[in-house]
Formats: sequence, structure tokens, C-alpha cells
Amino acid sequence: MICVSYTRTMSCILMEETPSDIIARQNKHIAEYVSARKWKIEKKYSDRRKDRNDDSAFREMKEDGISGKFDLVVMDSVYRFGISFYHAYDLLALVFVPAEIHFAVAEDNFCSLDCSKEETMLYLQKKKSEYRSIHTKETVGRKLEKRIYEKYGYFHKDGVMELVIDEEAAPTIRKVFSLVCEGYTLKETANILNDEGYVPPHISRKKRGVDGRFTDGELWLPSQIRNIVINPLYMGEWHRTIACKKVIVPCPPIVSEEVFRKANQLCVERRNGAKSDFKTSEDMLSGIFYDYDSGTPIHQYRNQTSGEKVFRLQYPKPPHIDYPKMLISYNEVETAVRSMLKKEQEKAKHVLSMLDTAEFSTYKQKRLEPLYDEAQKAFEIMKDTEYRYRQENCMAADEIVSVQRKNDERLQTAMSKIEEIENLLSANNPWVGLYANMKLPDKLTSTYMRKYIIRASCEKFEKVRIEIKEKEAFSQFPQIWFKEE
Repeated sequence: MICVSYTRTMSCILMEETPSDIIARQNKHIAEYVSARKWKIEKKYSDRRKDRNDDSAFREMKEDGISGKFDLVVMDSVYRFGISFYHAYDLLALVFVPAEIHFAVAEDNFCSLDCSKEETMLYLQKKKSEYRSIHTKETVGRKLEKRIYEKYGYFHKDGVMELVIDEEAAPTIRKVFSLVCEGYTLKETANILNDEGYVPPHISRKKRGVDGRFTDGELWLPSQIRNIVINPLYMGEWHRTIACKKVIVPCPPIVSEEVFRKANQLCVERRNGAKSDFKTSEDMLSGIFYDYDSGTPIHQYRNQTSGEKVFRLQYPKPPHIDYPKMLISYNEVETAVRSMLKKEQEKAKHVLSMLDTAEFSTYKQKRLEPLYDEAQKAFEIMKDTEYRYRQENCMAADEIVSVQRKNDERLQTAMSKIEEIENLLSANNPWVGLYANMKLPDKLTSTYMRKYIIRASCEKFEKVRIEIKEKEAFSQFPQIWFKEE
């Protein structure tokens, strides 16, 4: 077998570091990989110029491969294999693989000799999806870095990326934090602000003529309260993206860190159901247990004859409900609930074990690919529109503003959806986090049950059912994984 290597100075990932000894590093990694395999490099191809468009060695290697002068090419990374990843992909997937010319990637410990053609193509598809994600974020990130978006409660100083407090909006923001810290819910806080005549953010922006999408109506909404309370900007931490990296930039705080942390914690606790108004810990299903057919609440009682704890309907029971069995023991319900929660935990742990598999990678790629296409299309239209306006001057100013605004919204929607799905299809999925880390206590309390269960029901006092929290998050994963044999 004739083995060759390829190295390149410039990476196709724009933001990737280019050390002065990058060629030496690649050669070292390749040598270590080849040595472990007991291969011998017969020829080295290397594009050493710091010119992103230089690919003379790449083209020579391509021609030699097609001519049958080698059987396998070793590289350190597919991202340093040609001008762009698409050059690498086209050569490997469309030329080398069909011609049975093999390749190896040192950083991934991947070699096509060890795989079938299907497995090789799956690897390339995975790298393609990975590159598209990186490339799109790089491109969009560079564009967004130059945009100045208004932050409620702040102005941008002289059009630069520096914030100063909007003294008209600041008292409103402090009022929001004060009300939440006093124990008011998001809805109650919104109602108070509306009653006292505080101007909501979208109305404030609209009056100043700020472009953007605005919420219908002229009232505060609970969602707006939450967006303020969870934003660390207001305690002086401005979360930005610079050079495609997330950083925290200091800015003038509107509230103290102590106030922010307290309000944020209360908001999160209410959302996650961590705080319970139920004082009775003995009744584990207090307020969430119902008859399956009628929806009538089921309560816990103590059987006067046996002293056993049971669940039954409150007397007088509705006359239309008459089952052969009119109660169910507490222990029977507890056993059923524990079993169902345990199964949920097993499913969550199974998901964690599947996240790094080829099967899941393919599933994730199918989910994300249309969104990447959408984002790329929107960005290309924006880029083309700007070029036509600047270079060809064939579009009116109001026309280009309309086109750019429409596609900017389209782009932001796609990127937000990508981020959402990537988060849901990972270990950060709320359902996975909730149930994989669940620890069943010796005694089930109503506070504990409300953390995991929305509603429980009993069918004719025979079969217990539970409606779990984060069902929507759970539905993001392939449901075929959970079908019982």
C-alpha cells in the first residue's frame, strides 16, 4: 500500500488559530498516527502559503490520486484539507471513496480502511453537518457583531458598543425587580405595572421610532417581566458574542447583584415548581390526583375500619360515578407512581447513552439540515442585496431596507430555532436533566411529586396514570427508542 500525507497552513474555519508551527504540528500528529499503524509515508503534499486560496499541492495530490499513484492519504484534520471543507468533501466523497482510494484523519482517529463505504459516508456527512454549523455561526456572528441592537433600559453611547443607562426606563426596571422580590408572581407584577401606568418596553421603543417587531397591545405581559428578571445585563453583565465567542462585558448596573439573584431565583423556582403552596407532605398527590373518566378530584383518606391510607372520591360522590371498586390503597398508588418515575429515569439514561451514536447523529442532522438551509438562504439574499445596492445601485434605499429587514427576521428565526433544537437534542434537554438526575426519596411528598408530575389520574380505581413534566422536551427524541417490546 502506497501512503501519502497532506498538510495545509490555512484552515477552512475562519476563526481557527493559525500557529507559526502549524505544518510541523500536523506532520507530528500524522507521524504518530502512521507509526502506530506501521505505515510509511511515501510522499508529502503541503500547501504552506498563508494564502487562503492557494491549493496547488492539493490539486497535485488530487491528480496523483486519480492517476493511481497512491492508495491512501493521511491528514491531520479534514478542516485543513483544501481551501474549504466542501473541496475536501467533494474530493473524498465523490472521487476517492468511489475509486476505493482511502483516507485517514489523525485528529478523529478515523480511517476508511476500517469502515464500510456506508460508514465512511456517514462520517463525512457528520463532518459536513458540523462544518455547516460552524460556518453559519461564523458568518452570522460576524454580521451580528456589527449590528447595534437596543437594550431596554440602556442607550448605546454615540453609536458605539458601549452602554449608558436610560434614566427614564431605569425606575421601571427597578420597580419590576422590587415587585418580584416582594413575592409577586409575573402575572401579578404585570397587572400592577399596568394599573400604575408604567410604559412597557415595546411601547417605549415604538414611541422612539426604533425598528423591530412589536408585541400586540399596550400592556405589560408576564413574558416581558420574565425577560427582564432573568437578564444579567441589569446587574452589569452584558453577554455578547465577539469573534464568534461568548464573552461578558461590564456595563453600568441598574440593580444590585443581590437584588438580581434574588428575583431571578424566585422566577426560576416558580417556573420549575420548586416552591409549593401545599403544606401537607403526607399526601403525595395533593391537588393533582383525579378520576380518569370524569376528572373529579381524588383525595387521600384514612379507612376508618382498617386504619389504612386510601385514595377515594370526596363524599358525597357524584351520582353518575359507580365503579365496582371505589377506592385504591395508598401503597398501591405509591408503588405505581414509583415504578412509572423509575421507567422515566431509565428512558432518560438511555437517551444519554445514545447521544454519541451514529444513529442519533443522523437523526439530529435530519432535524437541523432544513434550518441550516433556511439560515444560509436568508444570509445569501442579504449579502446579494447589499452587493447589488452598493455595487450596481439597482435597488432603491427603501426597497433594500424592506428586503434586509425581512430576511434578517428570517435569519434570526432560523438561528434561534437551530439553537433551541441543538439544546433540546443534547444532555441539556430539560426532560433529560430532570429525570436522569432524579433521586427517589424514601417518602414521596407533594412538593417532590410536583417537581416531576403535572397530573395523576386513576382509571376505575384500578390503574394509575401520570402526566409527566417536560413532555414536549421528551418528544424531541426518536420515540421508537421507547417502544416496549
